[in-house]
Amino acid sequence: MKEEILEKFNKAIEKNPHDAEAYNGRGNLKFEFGNYKGAIADFSKAIEINPVFSEVYNNRAAAKTALGQYGSVISDCSKAIEIKPGNAGAYSIRGAAKAKLGNYKEAISDYNKAIEINPGYTEAYNNKGAAEFELGNYKNAIINYNMAIENDPKNAGSYSIRGLAKAEIGNYKEAIDDYSKALYINSKDAETYFLRGGAKSKLGDINGALEDFSRTIEIDPDDAIAYRMRGSAKTRLGNYKEAVKDYTKAIEIDPEDAGAYSIRGLVKAENKDYYGAIEDYNKAINIDPGDFETYNMRGLAKLETGNFEDAISDFDKAIDINPDHSKAYKNRGIAKYETGNEKEACADLKKAGRLGNLDAYELTDKLCK
Repeated sequence: MKEEILEKFNKAIEKNPHDAEAYNGRGNLKFEFGNYKGAIADFSKAIEINPVFSEVYNNRAAAKTALGQYGSVISDCSKAIEIKPGNAGAYSIRGAAKAKLGNYKEAISDYNKAIEINPGYTEAYNNKGAAEFELGNYKNAIINYNMAIENDPKNAGSYSIRGLAKAEIGNYKEAIDDYSKALYINSKDAETYFLRGGAKSKLGDINGALEDFSRTIEIDPDDAIAYRMRGSAKTRLGNYKEAVKDYTKAIEIDPEDAGAYSIRGLVKAENKDYYGAIEDYNKAINIDPGDFETYNMRGLAKLETGNFEDAISDFDKAIDINPDHSKAYKNRGIAKYETGNEKEACADLKKAGRLGNLDAYELTDKLCK
């Protein structure tokens, strides 16, 4: 059907090469086909024929947005607004481009103008909510998502992103309600299942989280993070063997996922496979050398194998990266005690205690005179 419409525009342009409407219509079809460069060429031709065709500037800006040409998007929208100051769409598109460039306050100003012109502009409310979210203004974000939902109660995306904002302020129960409403409208949204699983996990509903992460994977089998999160849920349920399978699948999909190696190593250590754990920690550190917690966990695995000197080196590195890492001080203190260096061991344990590690206080009382 669209091909037939495209052919009609082709014939219209062939018959009248100065038909700006035909170029605009063909550009819109090319946009729908994903041919953004072709769409831009047609929109540019329409503008060349009719330089005050405000709508075409909007359309060209939308195509440029798809190509990430945000500076040029802003220029086109500004021209559209100059021609037609009541062009709400141009304000909204320009706001989105400014948001992509990190200019969230300017973006909000444009969204406000779009909403002033068109109070029922759901997309502008959603976009404004997203900008407020990026600024950490979660309550303001929720207010805008409320307005978007009031305007369009069947917009699943509005419920989903409002849930995300509620989760950011720790209101996980209401977040779950919003995710559930979104999924009632669109039951195939993998990301919303994932978000709901995360919120359930925060509330301790691990079985519920497991179900949602599994649903995410069912819809999107290449979601490495969903496998990692499902693995984490299985770990919390004590199903270590299945958890390792999920972490392994996450690594298979994304071999650069340091977190998957690290947490798989932790599960192996829990099952006393310390050498397997060390191997995973090595891979995690090669990918992300700045992860102090992985150095600490590798040090613990080495401690369990009796490799005290190497363990101390790992705790040293964890402390170098994060000088307030109380667990690393405590663990280094234990390793030093095992090597007979009681003086330095006790200094580390006391330091860990001062940083708030209660276990370190007990060890100090027990080991240090």
